[in-house]
Parts: sequence; C-alpha cells; structure tokens
Amino acid sequence: MNIAKTFDPSSTPNGSFVVDFSSGKGRMLVINDTQINVRMAWLANQAYVPAGQQRLFAIPGSGITINWALDSTLGGQAPVVSQVVVETYDDFEPLIETYPSSMVRQTNVGNSIPVSTAANTLVNDGNAGGTQIVEATESGQTLSTVSLTNDGTLTLGNKGAGGAVTGTINVDFVSLTIGTLHKIKVVSGTGPGTNNHNFNSIPSIVLIIPNGATTTVPNSPKNSWTNTSFQVNIDNGVSWTALILGSS
Repeated sequence: MNIAKTFDPSSTPNGSFVVDFSSGKGRMLVINDTQINVRMAWLANQAYVPAGQQRLFAIPGSGITINWALDSTLGGQAPVVSQVVVETYDDFEPLIETYPSSMVRQTNVGNSIPVSTAANTLVNDGNAGGTQIVEATESGQTLSTVSLTNDGTLTLGNKGAGGAVTGTINVDFVSLTIGTLHKIKVVSGTGPGTNNHNFNSIPSIVLIIPNGATTTVPNSPKNSWTNTSFQVNIDNGVSWTALILGSS
C-alpha cells in the first residue's frame, strides 16, 4: 500500500500524478473527503468520484499517469477538511473495506429538531444572507416569536405576541427601524426651561427619561400624541433623553 497523491481540488482544480506497482499492476483507491465532485482519467478510462465517496479502480499497469479535474461543487457550510487522498495497492495486498463507500462528515437535517445539549459557541458560516440560525415559537402562536438570521437581523415578538428585552442594555445606533412602518428616534437636551422638538409626523408614543436627577416630567409616557411637537419641562442642569416611537 502506498499514498500516491494528496490534493485539495478547491485550490488545485486539476493536475496529474503517476502510479507504480511492484507487481506490475494493482488497484487505486480514491478517497474524496471534500464537497467537490471530481473526475479521474487514465489511458482510455474516465471515472467520476462524488464528494464524500471512496471509489476503487483497477489499474492495468505501472507508470500510468492519472489526471484529475474538478467537476462541480456542493453548496452548504464550508467543510472542516477538503482533501482527496489516492492510495495504491498491489494485487496481492488485501483491502480492509468494501467499495464504493460513503464517508459521513456532516449530517443534513430536513426539518428542525430540538437541541438539548449545551454549547459554548454557535457557528454558521458560508450560507446566503437571511438564513435563519435561531428560531422559537411560543405555544399558541403560529408565527415565530424569536428569530435571528445570519445577516444580523433579530426579531422579537410578532403581530400576536409582543417581544421584550430586559436588563441593563447599552445601545449605540444612528437609526433603528422596527418592522416596516415604525421607527425609534432618540433626542436629548439639558434643562432649564421648556425645550420644543418638532417632527415630520405625529409620534405614537414619547418616553422622556431624566438622567441623574429626580424631576417631574408631565405627560410621560404620552400615548395618542396629537401634534408633531413635544415640550420638556426639566430642572436646571438636568440632562434628559427622549425616545420617540412612530415618527420621522
């Protein structure tokens, strides 16, 4: 037994090598541990070795040149290993397995399955944008209540169930779109006196948060806003932040 050639068709899509046998002829085992379908050719023979397959071929002589070429590539996640190994056996050498045979490297699941094991990381690389990697549906709901896709889109809640984030959260954003019709806008200021802020459309709700002092903020939160401006009556030197939902 001898390793005649090792190559990665993803980086070297074609090439050749020579096989030799001490007995003058033998067998060639091609182990395709990649996601690439490979074609092999020698003399007047051509063979196809699918991704994840091991194929055995009879070679009629020694010193024969074997050519390989990339045929096609499977989609999906990037493999941990991408390597084709070619082993040669003389006729008198035993084979320990039956060929052709498949190598199981990744398991494709046709539907969602519950995960009951703990993990330190979740990796999803090489898939098209919008691929869902986390999903949960509350009992009694027909739509997902939690969804996270690989392009960084996190959705909490749906039309039938609201979502919430609790705890101490630091958010740094220029603008944030909720759904297709609602936006959150952040404005801030410092007392004293009355601060007027105008918007292009009527907000749905205004929440004013004093920072660092106890003060009375009238009409906060404010529902069913009826105009496109609001006033902040705040103590002298006290900074404040307002979150305006449903305005532009």
